[in-house]
Amino acid sequence: MSEVQSLSPSNQAAAAKPVRDVPSMLLPVQDKLLLLPGVAVAEIVNYSYPDCPPDAPDWFLGYIEWRKLSVPLLSFELLNGQPMPRSSAAPRIAVINNTGVNDDVPFIAIVMQGIPRLMRIMPQDVAEIEGAALAPAELAAINIAGSETVLIPDVSVLEKAYSDYLKTR
Repeated sequence: MSEVQSLSPSNQAAAAKPVRDVPSMLLPVQDKLLLLPGVAVAEIVNYSYPDCPPDAPDWFLGYIEWRKLSVPLLSFELLNGQPMPRSSAAPRIAVINNTGVNDDVPFIAIVMQGIPRLMRIMPQDVAEIEGAALAPAELAAINIAGSETVLIPDVSVLEKAYSDYLKTR
């Protein structure tokens, strides 16, 4: 008996469902592209100068106002121990939804060094790059459809760094 014949009618219907693509965003940071599911990004906004408290760590750029909220703006590069990014002609800010590390911080934001791109990714087109050297806020390096290498950021690391900073104030 073939594998399909051995499935019950309800399992056959589930097995016949096509695999769906994942709406995603590519966020350019210095010399890298970060890949996040589209639902993780609350909004992309034009760059605005943050209000930075004194004695803040270099990776914490300050607060921006977004939708009448004060949102912490972080440098992905500096948090990962990389040098300060060179300024882009049109920097933007990605406001990212909370992952649950600190419910008192519903959003964090990062500076992008260019224009983000929407991308629909099929799961079968993604391959993890084994042994890639990753920074602390990077979960994985992946190759998409054999052509584009991107990084999956660990947003919880960004949230934890900011939450730990709040505890020192």
